[in-house]
Amino acid sequence: MKRIRICVVAAVVTALWGCGKTEQKREALPAQVKTEVATRTMDYDQLVYVGQVVAESETSVSFSSMGSLLTVNVNEGQKVSKGQVLATIDPASVKSALDGAKAQLAQAHDAQERLRQVHDAGSLPEIKWVEIQSQVRQAESQVQMLEKQMADCRVVAPVNGVIGKGICHVGETALPGEPLMRILNIDHVRVSVSVPEKEYAAVSRATSASLTVEALGGERFESSSLTRGVEGDALTHTYTMWATVANPGHRLLPGMVANVRFGQQQAAPAITLPVRCVQRGAEGNFVWVVKDGRAAICPVVVGRTCGNRIVIDGGLGPERCAESGYRREFRNSQPAHQRACRGPLLPSGARRPSHAVPGARIGLCIHLRSGRYQ
Repeated sequence: MKRIRICVVAAVVTALWGCGKTEQKREALPAQVKTEVATRTMDYDQLVYVGQVVAESETSVSFSSMGSLLTVNVNEGQKVSKGQVLATIDPASVKSALDGAKAQLAQAHDAQERLRQVHDAGSLPEIKWVEIQSQVRQAESQVQMLEKQMADCRVVAPVNGVIGKGICHVGETALPGEPLMRILNIDHVRVSVSVPEKEYAAVSRATSASLTVEALGGERFESSSLTRGVEGDALTHTYTMWATVANPGHRLLPGMVANVRFGQQQAAPAITLPVRCVQRGAEGNFVWVVKDGRAAICPVVVGRTCGNRIVIDGGLGPERCAESGYRREFRNSQPAHQRACRGPLLPSGARRPSHAVPGARIGLCIHLRSGRYQ
């Protein structure tokens, strides 16, 4: 019995020692925190959206009659001029019908000339003369109709432009009214942007707009005019707006993605942070910063909000501020590791923070975001 008691006591001591050791390990786990370096910028007062380049206008061309495609004279991306022949269909059946109609017309003209002399001599009843004239007019109308069908066996460009995608190929059957290809007008292009309804009032026709296109090495373009949509999307609660941009060299192509900025180009330099960085405590607003190698609270004076960012009017310098993953227990905690991620300001998910306790040493695996780039 005494031996059993000793074993039980030993088991309890071992369990308690293991729990204490586990708790120590738990306290030593690092907290994953993502930060951003506070810097002064001048583009915070702009509304930034992602848009897509579309042609200013597009024209679909098609045949008015059915037939097998005989030739296709253009390729995707090729420039075409008004009146240029784009494609043809097999005209064999139409040509045969036209030849027959012309023969009937010649026969009607011959009969009319033969009966004219009889009619002038007064030996032909008037009803017969009216009948032969009607036959001539019917034959002429048939020839004109078939000549029109013969001309419709080829399709020409109605406007100047560039051939878009979706071209039919030789041997396919062209149906009346079915688009054969599209001609795009890209001398000017439009950038389509979806604007949330709560920001719709901030963008007017007089609002300036600029855009940068990563596909062209980040080249910047200025918009010449802005068109506002009047019908919102019931699901996304957004309104479509179009910024028109001159495209003399046809460098901007439909489908390119652009970053569109609405608003004044330069504002007074100011520090801005994501709204979630600013916390509110009993003494006012504050942010978590890394100061002297430790996490600390920095009281700040906040200004107006610009989109998902807020202007810091005072209390903060060019310091590294915690954006996500912070906890109240981080005050005076010492980060064990910091790693700077170079590159532009891009959204990225923060890893889930570990459970820290007051006064514990934490390892901040910090993903630095070096501020907003011009």
